[in-house]
Amino acid sequence: MPSRREDPLFRCLGYLPAIAGALNALWIVLWHWEVFALTVPVMIGLLVTLIAIYLRIRAVDGVDGRASTGVVRSAVRVPFSIYLGWITVATIANIAAMLSWAGFDGLGVAHEAWAVVVLVTGLAIASAVVLLARDPAYGLVIAWAYAGIVVKESAVAPVAVTAAIGTVLMLGLVALTFVRRDGVGAGSRASTPLEGAMLGR
Repeated sequence: MPSRREDPLFRCLGYLPAIAGALNALWIVLWHWEVFALTVPVMIGLLVTLIAIYLRIRAVDGVDGRASTGVVRSAVRVPFSIYLGWITVATIANIAAMLSWAGFDGLGVAHEAWAVVVLVTGLAIASAVVLLARDPAYGLVIAWAYAGIVVKESAVAPVAVTAAIGTVLMLGLVALTFVRRDGVGAGSRASTPLEGAMLGR
């Protein structure tokens, strides 16, 4: 809206949202035409773009969104958190699909074991984001994705169990973002040195 044109939060994003949209559209075309080898670099480019958007929003708006109005949080912070969460999962899935298409044999390791490793790695990355950025929206997307894996891979016990544990853990971390500490809202405390490093401060 005209009244928001000079808002520093919006101005800091520049053309990054447009770049993200273009990469997402390109990925859909490549996937549709089964050019799987090119879908991975495009997906990684989209992930990197969204990470840049995510960090810029938090650098300008504060780690906890203290500078945000309800409208800004609803229209900017939360949607990009959800988008980044989904693309985090999608990037992992995209790489796995491309390796399967390329005939990757797992180097002698069972596919179920690789799946467990991938799930644990994804959970570690997501946990770090939720804890450092205190972002429940991002965490809920990861929990939803892992719950979907539990349903889809219910016949493969190691994968289903790992995904179920990941779902519960992620929901627990999301709940922690709302916990009050020392009588003060979690969103009111100062950012930690690690959070500052994450935001480039």
